[in-house]
Amino acid sequence: MTKKELARLLGVSPSIVSRHAKNGMPTDSLERAQKWRKKHLESARVKGARFDPNAQQTGGAETAAPLVKTRAFRGGVALVETLARATSATLANAPASNAADMVAELRVLLRGLPQDAKPRMALRVWLVLVDYFLHPESDQKQSSDLTSVLTPDEFCARMAPHCITRIGVVWLDAACDWDGYSTTGWPAELCGAAED
Repeated sequence: MTKKELARLLGVSPSIVSRHAKNGMPTDSLERAQKWRKKHLESARVKGARFDPNAQQTGGAETAAPLVKTRAFRGGVALVETLARATSATLANAPASNAADMVAELRVLLRGLPQDAKPRMALRVWLVLVDYFLHPESDQKQSSDLTSVLTPDEFCARMAPHCITRIGVVWLDAACDWDGYSTTGWPAELCGAAED
């Protein structure tokens, strides 16, 4: 089994599989990889719907999510949205460095959501989360409407207005910053206050 195939079966990116393999995750079988992930990863670091080592393999047939998981999913989105509002307010009223811990916590919560989640966050928060992914002179960083609240698909439409395919999950994945590329040196135009 290749790492790419294993990544597809686990529902994660190949880079995640490579990183975990370096830390000792077996890559020869799905079952062994799932056992390793269950034992070695914090539940907040594993995307909700992507990983369930106890789930019965059904050959691709989808089953309805239990009510408990549905409630947890809704609670996770609500928690993300609450923290995103607080992060937006902090970014608007204080030096950006004050929001660094909030942004890091927001990333952890986003990583715990399933891929099809639609959390609504202010444009300012989206831009801070994906800043590492954007060109330094991106027009979106100059937006005068940083308080607009957007779903991943709506954010995608803002970022690529001429693109026919609106794939918000790409931006949600970028917001998670799975590989840790982000820094806290966000541009001043994304924040309301100047750096100290």
